[in-house]
Amino acid sequence: MNNKIIIILFVVLIYFLNLIYCQPTTFYVESSTNPPTQGINMDFYLYNIDNDNQDKTPTITFTSSQLKTYGSKKNETTYNFKIPRGCGKDNVIMIDIGTNSYQMEISYQAPIITSCSKVNGNNNLVMCIGDNFGSDIANLDGSRTIIKYSNQVIPIKTFNDSSITFEIQDYYFSDYINIDVCNVSIATNYLINIDPIFKYYSIPIPLHRSNQMVDIFGIHFSPTLSNSSLNCNISNSVDGSSSSSSSSSSSSNSSSNSNIPPIICKYENSLQFSCDLSIVKSRIKSCSILLNNIIEDTFNIIYSQPIIEKVTSIYSYENGNITIYGTDFYEPIESVKIGTIECSNPKLTIDNNENNQSYIICQLSALPDGYNINFNTDINITVQSDGLIGIYQSFRYLDIISQGSDNHDQDNKLKWMIPVIIIPIFFGMLTIFIPFILCKNKSTMTAFNNCCMRRNKDPTKRNSNGMVSSKIPNNNTTKSISDVNIHGNYSNYDD
Repeated sequence: MNNKIIIILFVVLIYFLNLIYCQPTTFYVESSTNPPTQGINMDFYLYNIDNDNQDKTPTITFTSSQLKTYGSKKNETTYNFKIPRGCGKDNVIMIDIGTNSYQMEISYQAPIITSCSKVNGNNNLVMCIGDNFGSDIANLDGSRTIIKYSNQVIPIKTFNDSSITFEIQDYYFSDYINIDVCNVSIATNYLINIDPIFKYYSIPIPLHRSNQMVDIFGIHFSPTLSNSSLNCNISNSVDGSSSSSSSSSSSSNSSSNSNIPPIICKYENSLQFSCDLSIVKSRIKSCSILLNNIIEDTFNIIYSQPIIEKVTSIYSYENGNITIYGTDFYEPIESVKIGTIECSNPKLTIDNNENNQSYIICQLSALPDGYNINFNTDINITVQSDGLIGIYQSFRYLDIISQGSDNHDQDNKLKWMIPVIIIPIFFGMLTIFIPFILCKNKSTMTAFNNCCMRRNKDPTKRNSNGMVSSKIPNNNTTKSISDVNIHGNYSNYDD
């Protein structure tokens, strides 16, 4: 019984082993390495070739170009193929041997740089040595070799599989070079350093707060501005005069100067960067331009005098604050004077607006009793700001404004009084001349009075007033001479 069981188990085991080891196998291929761009003879391993195909010659066909290469047998599974020049990754190939076929992908090696240096006799020409740079025309997909440097694609002068050259332009800067061959980039970027070169600087003269930019010009400036800066210092002593036109690199370390925080500089392009001096409230005496931590140049700064645009006012008999508006004020504010009167405790406020207008507030005391002042004359305001002096020539106390207001009221009263006086006179003259006009008599005023004022008198008889009258007998009605058609010259009558 036990023997039968053992026999049955042995038969089952042999059945399963036969299923495992006697089933049909699949044909597949493996490559030994990635080919370089210039091509190479390389081995491929072909497994599970059908017995009927063992003596057949294998081929590799590049799907994209239909380029076909033949292999030679080295041993039972190893075949050697000549891989043509090419580039790129994931190139689809078909391996055929007899009726066995297998599809796979191969990738060419990535470019590599071992060194880069300037070519002797030409400081602007750089040659990089390495491998897998490709060729003028890639055999597989036509892609070209591309060099990326200084944030741009740069033109290639010459190249082959193991070397490549290009010319340095003014707008190139220190950067990692990247070589791309058929969309396969260099595995490790190579750093090529180019020293920045200073040419000149530009700064407004005189310098105003509205424009405090210093422009530095040169070539090969890096976007990071590494090791490039503008180092400035201010003077501790106030002398009110401009700095000297020349300065040495040691001036920034002298006892009379004080270093300030680094000046903020902005990269404009590889040929220019700009530095803003507005972060400094005090006047800067001088600045040094540093490239690669080496002083290239030092310059002094000439500032504009303070510009006073308007001033508030107070009454001469009171204490109070005045505000002085303007530009180009710098700390410290040494003094503010209204004429010869000191305005104490001046405080500067700088508005960082588009106009860069600033203002000073100081305390002005009332004028002392008996102080001789002409309210009709402008008073000078003198501001001394960090050694620079600005003068405003149109200040007046509010007292003169009050006087002007009183005079204005008097002028208004006069304007109302004029029509009140003239209108009655005008109408009075009308009452005199209208009757005269209506009478239409060209005789003298005496004749007019005789004509208009006398009635009921004998025409041959004149009264004491010089008037003549006539009595009409028909209706016993007395009429004046003006009522009858009698013409005569009264000058013929005697008094």
